[in-house]
Amino acid sequence: MGIEPKHSRHSFPSIFDIKDALIKIILYTNLIDVQFDGKAYNPKPILKLTSQSAFDLDSFSKARREFWRLLTERESKVNGFSVQIG
Repeated sequence: MGIEPKHSRHSFPSIFDIKDALIKIILYTNLIDVQFDGKAYNPKPILKLTSQSAFDLDSFSKARREFWRLLTERESKVNGFSVQIG
């Protein structure tokens, strides 16, 4: 499993931080024939977003809500990774 965490003191990690994480996620999703100690693994990339305050989608700007929707509904499905909030 490849987890790429991003943490923020605010309600949402910056777009720059998320884009940085997505570059690493691309690497994880393109791994083939992953083995450790002779055992084969099927990588399951996860983008984990955390913050000191709760995520409040209602407080996001329209552009940020659209970015969030595209990230969770399109990007993650097309590229085979999941997004966790916690």
